[in-house]
Amino acid sequence: YNSRTVSVLRGGTFTIVQDFPGRIARASKGIPPCGAIDFIALQLANCTIGNGLVLATLEMISEGPVLKFNFETFIAVTGAASEVSIDGKAIPMWTSVRVGKGSVLSIDKIGDYGCRAYLAIGGGIDAPHFLESRSTFPKFHIGGFQGRALQEGDSLEIGELASFVKVKEGVTVPAQLIPKYTDNWTIFVMDGPHSYPFFTKEYLEKFYSSTWRVREGPDRTGVKLEGSPAVFHNHYQKEGFCGKLIDFGYPVGGVKIIENQPEISTLDSPTSGSALCICTIIYAELWKVGQLKPGATVKFVRVSYDDAYALRASQGELLYNAQAINAGNPSSKAHNNPPVTLPSQFDEAASVLHVIPHNETSGKPRVVFRQCAD
Repeated sequence: YNSRTVSVLRGGTFTIVQDFPGRIARASKGIPPCGAIDFIALQLANCTIGNGLVLATLEMISEGPVLKFNFETFIAVTGAASEVSIDGKAIPMWTSVRVGKGSVLSIDKIGDYGCRAYLAIGGGIDAPHFLESRSTFPKFHIGGFQGRALQEGDSLEIGELASFVKVKEGVTVPAQLIPKYTDNWTIFVMDGPHSYPFFTKEYLEKFYSSTWRVREGPDRTGVKLEGSPAVFHNHYQKEGFCGKLIDFGYPVGGVKIIENQPEISTLDSPTSGSALCICTIIYAELWKVGQLKPGATVKFVRVSYDDAYALRASQGELLYNAQAINAGNPSSKAHNNPPVTLPSQFDEAASVLHVIPHNETSGKPRVVFRQCAD
């Protein structure tokens, strides 16, 4: 009998099961998507050991777990630079490594730059599916391993590798595919859904020219920033608006203004609320939010929808081709952003897709459809 299990000897700071892409289209039920915040790191970890793109991994922060393997398999650790060893011997990240039966894997300090790392295990973590995902949502205690972070004494079930997968040892992700981790981030965003005229043009110019500092995090429910207080347009201040709506469905990556300071909605954030979203992080840049830690800086750069779409397509192609890494035939394309065209004007048209005017005859109200990135 070959027990495909891993025993947890130390849980780590906050080690949880996450997959990709998480729970899709569940926001209307109040359930956020969950899944790996740094989905680039998760997918490259999986590709390195022949798992494909979507299988469940361990997402780790600050200090990782100590795990005893009860069977022989392959692993890969990616993400923020970490101290990783097997039976006391250091091993490289971004590389397929064989783990023997009875061996102990230790993942200690995580993140001189960035703050999250990912552990992929051959066959993926066989946690139960909940709403079509194995991802953990700790706030609701659902998904993953019993809906919580790992603890000493837990035992993880590991799935079977597909019979056609032949994993090679020592395969390393090409350097040009590895994202650059830093503590000074530039993140591409799109205007809105609430930009001008909710905020003054002077404040918008300051918002995009400023360097923001992470004051709280890293938290899967939101990343709080600090800098110049928000300035709302006089009309909304006079009306007692004060930057709040009756209710609004937050986009993932939306930069909300709460108590006059920005807060980034992440994959475990509330799905709706009353705060204005001054801009929204484009999909291709969302992975960076998972690596923001207190003291790091962020500068937001506006891009067009066409640029956001092109960046997303380029990233998707890169990751699709990355599935050939373990076969020794990875793409030669680099994980670099193609050139973008930066918008210059602040106007309502930048974040409004369509308007249905008020109909006096029928009494139907004016309806505005707003852009939430790509």
